[in-house]
Amino acid sequence: MRLHCRTALLLILAASVPVAGCSDRSPTEPVPVTALGFTYSGDRSGSYQVQGDVPLTVEGRPGHGTWAAALQVPGSDLSITAARAGTAPMADVFLIALHNITAPGTYSLDQGCNHQTPSSCAVGMFAFNYNWNTSDQLPDPYYLLASGTITITAMDAERVRGTFQLGGLRYPSGSATISLSNGSFEVPIVQSLAVRQNLVPLWGALEQLRSLHP
Repeated sequence: MRLHCRTALLLILAASVPVAGCSDRSPTEPVPVTALGFTYSGDRSGSYQVQGDVPLTVEGRPGHGTWAAALQVPGSDLSITAARAGTAPMADVFLIALHNITAPGTYSLDQGCNHQTPSSCAVGMFAFNYNWNTSDQLPDPYYLLASGTITITAMDAERVRGTFQLGGLRYPSGSATISLSNGSFEVPIVQSLAVRQNLVPLWGALEQLRSLHP
């Protein structure tokens, strides 16, 4: 009986000794959930919540679906972008272009924010029922997001995270307003020469509206 007790004690002591090569390993970090969401009110009211990584075609174009990402043509500004799929090929699309924003901080949205702006700024769009397969058609209405702030809380070469409170103006009428509240995002940075291809009408309208700013 005494021998059995001694054997059991030795086994317990042996189990408590760290195994060489294992004690230095840090726990595997959980993979962040890719998500973007906010509530909106004013001209329209509701909640916009999406999760999932962007599906890319073989050409590098973002596919129809429900996803969120920081899209980037190499060498250009990041665009926090999300799509909420409806009946194909329709989707509700949200995007914020980040100009000269490469570090955490709080930045203002401004319609005059463009590629020639020397300071850091942002500007965006929110569109319902966007036809993912179109090359020249804009939804009616869509909203220019040119007031409020976006706060980048974490940013590295692979992911970006933050919050936002935004205001928008309806187009083409340009009269009704919309407010985006409690916005947050945690998204991967996705680079491709073709990431804007399925969003050409929205980007074209955004560039036109920016050029109209006095």
